[in-house]
Amino acid sequence: MGCQIFHPAHLRAGSVLRMKKNRLLILLAITVLCGNFGCAREKTPEATTAPIISAEPPEPQTRFRVPSRAPFFAQPFFSTNRTLHGNIPILVNSDRAAAGILVDINSHEILWEKELHKPVPIASVSKLMTCYVVFDKLETDPTRSFSSLVTASTACTRVGKVKANIRPGEKIPLDDLLQLLMLRSANDSAVLIAEFFGDGDSANFIEDMNEACQKLGMKDSHFVNPNGLPIYGRTADDVKMNRASVYDMMILSERLLEYPRLFNYTALEETVWSTSGEPRRLPLHNGNGLLGKVQGVDGLKTGFTNAAGYCLAFSCLRNGRRLMGLVTGLPTRKSSEELAISLIDYGFLQQQVSPSISEKQLRELQIAQQQKQQTNEAILQ
Repeated sequence: MGCQIFHPAHLRAGSVLRMKKNRLLILLAITVLCGNFGCAREKTPEATTAPIISAEPPEPQTRFRVPSRAPFFAQPFFSTNRTLHGNIPILVNSDRAAAGILVDINSHEILWEKELHKPVPIASVSKLMTCYVVFDKLETDPTRSFSSLVTASTACTRVGKVKANIRPGEKIPLDDLLQLLMLRSANDSAVLIAEFFGDGDSANFIEDMNEACQKLGMKDSHFVNPNGLPIYGRTADDVKMNRASVYDMMILSERLLEYPRLFNYTALEETVWSTSGEPRRLPLHNGNGLLGKVQGVDGLKTGFTNAAGYCLAFSCLRNGRRLMGLVTGLPTRKSSEELAISLIDYGFLQQQVSPSISEKQLRELQIAQQQKQQTNEAILQ
C-alpha cells in the first residue's frame, strides 16, 4: 500500500472545513436552546390590561346642598329605655303641649316624645317644608337662584296676616322672600314663592310639598298650602289645614341641615328689609325668642293659629352635638319657649348614647323602632 502524502495546503483546507462545521453545530445548538427558553430574539411584549382599581364613585355635583356625612343621617329615630314619654314634671309645660319631641340628631335617639305619630296642626312651622321644596328645586334648576327676581302677583297680596305687604308688580329677589318667610313669617311671601316655583300656580307647589312628604317618609303629614293658614269652607266644621306628626317634622328638620343657607334666615335675630323700587324699610324680627337667649340655638321656626296653638321648632348645637325638637299646641308663646328651654337643658344633661354603644346596636334599636311602628299601624288599620 502506498503512502499518502499530506500537503500542508490540504491540512489548512481540512481545518477550515472542520471549523465551519463546528460553528454550524454551535449556532444550531444556540438556536434550539433559544427557541426553548425564548432568548433567540427579543419578543414584542404582549398587550396587558391595566389593573382595575376599585374606588367609590365621585359624589354628584351639588349647587347648594352639602351632603351629610353623619353616620345615622336619614335613618329612623328610635326610643330607648330612658326615653321620656308624655307629661313629665321636670319638663316645664309638657302637660300643656298637644304634641312634642326632642331628638339627639347625632345618635337619632328620641329623648322625649308626646303623641309621636299623631298628625297635629303646625301653623307656620309648615314654612320649613316650603323652604325645603325651594332648596330641593334650586338643586335641579340652574335657571333659578337665590338672586332670581320674582314678580309679585295680585293673588299673593290677598292672603291673611302676618304679611310683608308686598305690592303687585314688585320684583323681589328670592333671597329676600325667604328672609321675609322665615323672620317675619310673611304669608304673602310664602304664596309668591309657591307661585314662582309652581309655574304661576301655587297648587303645583303644594303638590310638590306632598310629594316631598312621600319621598322623605313623612307618613303622617299633609299640606294644603305653603304658609300654614287654615282654609275655611262654607261651614264651621269645614276647615282644612296643614297637619304633621312631630316625628315627621324631625325627619324634615334633619334633611334641612344639608342646606346650611337655612341658618342665614333661622339664626338671624333681626334685620331690615328695604325695597329697590319704591323705597320702603320694614324691620324684621325673628319670632324665635330662644335666639340670643339660649346658648347654641340657631333656629328653627315658630307658628300660631287658634287650632294649632303656639308651636316652636328649635335646633341647638353645642360642642358638635345637635338637639332638635318641636312643641305644639301651647297656650302662649312664653309657655312654648319655656318648654323648649326645659327640653334643651334636659337633653344636654343626658350622656350621648352613640359613644357607649356600637353602630350595630344602634341600627338594631332603629329596626326595632320601625317594627313597633309598623305593628301599631297594622292595629289601627
